[in-house]
Amino acid sequence: MYEQAKHESGVRELCKLRKQMGLAKFRVYISKSPNLHKYLNDFVDQYAKGNRGEKGCWKK
Repeated sequence: MYEQAKHESGVRELCKLRKQMGLAKFRVYISKSPNLHKYLNDFVDQYAKGNRGEKGCWKK
């Protein structure tokens, strides 16, 4: 359970950063952070569903 909550928090943080940075800067940021690969599939899904990193938000 803790690992899932930690993962969702990381995905929310990426959603928040994408909103704040804009697409071009966000792409540069993730290209320089190879350890983010484990979050990217859920990030793409959540961002497409409208998640912008609000606390506790997880779209189904």
